[in-house]
Amino acid sequence: MLLREQDQHNLHSFLRNKMKNFRPLFKYLAG
Repeated sequence: MLLREQDQHNLHSFLRNKMKNFRPLFKYLAG
């Protein structure tokens, strides 16, 4: 399955934002 360049960019941005949101949670769990 190939994504158009713009779709790939959107997906990467989405995943980056998700990781940015979850990083504090991981830090909290790793405590």
